[in-house]
Amino acid sequence: MSRIVYLLADVANPRNRDRLGIDFLAGEGHDVTVLDLSGIVHPDLARDRSCYSEQRQRYPVHTVSDAGELDGFLGLLAGADLVMNFAEAGLVTSRHLPVFRLLARAGTSYLVQFVNAFPGWKAGVGAAPRPAAAERLRRAAQRVRHARPVESVLTRVPPRMLGVTPPRFQVLGGRQCEGFGRLADADTQHIYAHAMDYEHYRRVRDEYHEQREIAVFIDEYLPYHPDIIMMGLDPPMPPEPYYRCLRNLFDRVERELNLEVVIAACPHADYRDKPEAYGGRRVEYFATARLVAESRLVIAHRSTAINFAVLFGKPLMLTATRQTYAHFSQTPYFNAFSAALAKQIRFIDDASAVDLDGVFEVDRAVYERYIEDFIKTRESPDRPFWRIVLDDLIEAEALRPAA
Repeated sequence: MSRIVYLLADVANPRNRDRLGIDFLAGEGHDVTVLDLSGIVHPDLARDRSCYSEQRQRYPVHTVSDAGELDGFLGLLAGADLVMNFAEAGLVTSRHLPVFRLLARAGTSYLVQFVNAFPGWKAGVGAAPRPAAAERLRRAAQRVRHARPVESVLTRVPPRMLGVTPPRFQVLGGRQCEGFGRLADADTQHIYAHAMDYEHYRRVRDEYHEQREIAVFIDEYLPYHPDIIMMGLDPPMPPEPYYRCLRNLFDRVERELNLEVVIAACPHADYRDKPEAYGGRRVEYFATARLVAESRLVIAHRSTAINFAVLFGKPLMLTATRQTYAHFSQTPYFNAFSAALAKQIRFIDDASAVDLDGVFEVDRAVYERYIEDFIKTRESPDRPFWRIVLDDLIEAEALRPAA
């Protein structure tokens, strides 16, 4: 068997174990060890680690809460055949630097991945038009207020000057994943798989799901999302007016389009203490792919889960409030999603003024291009994600086939 060490920026809960192939590789007979580094790289976020009592029976899981503890794992990393580095895939920050330096000292090959590209993350397909000078000035002022000078410098210094070695492997999804981050170099080998959403799509695609008279809203937990806390940003919009705008839109969709609106909750969301956020509508967790497969219409902002609407060929309505759209952390992505999908943004501040004409139209050619750019290339085999990755790693002799 091969010895594999996982470095995680999050808890190794069931969702992450599946998404990151931990259970798959352990099930294939490889010797897997997990280091939960979330306390180092994202110390501001609370974590639920209640799942670990059951997992430790299958493979070791170590929680590392302080950078000073990292040296104790040098031997573990040095003795591994491959490190799956999911602590960071593209940039070096002050919190990630001790992890990368430990990897360099261990001298073990490591893998990173960037498979969930989305419109707006770089220039190219889906890039929005250059805004007017006044708008650029307004956004620059917003960015300055949230600037982190030390982190800004670190992201611009060549990684090798910081004692960081490049990854041996980088797993990619669609074409727009190419060129991500500053870690990979010319010697880094690319493995083409697909976006994580495609993995869920594959599972649902082969099941029978009858279309129902529902519209699915892809929730982003926007006023409360932990990524906003992690980046030290103010929410793009306060909860009360944000959810009120959505409720008013959903009332109209249900009344005029005769579709029940169902909420596909963000994986990070918890609405148990917010029962009226969506006016008592049905909220389902970890069911986005299935709900989209069964729906007649998908309503969204700028979530990567829009992938499901594209893959299942469903009509899509892009929405925003003026306030969320104007936030510097949101504007480029709203515009880019709109351009990449050839869909207008429907502003929902006044639900009665939202134009519902044409909401059921689908441009198949646009969807096909979107899949190639952001989800899966034509050359990537239609097989399970981690089977693609494992087979490529064995072929490259980075891992040995399990006995």
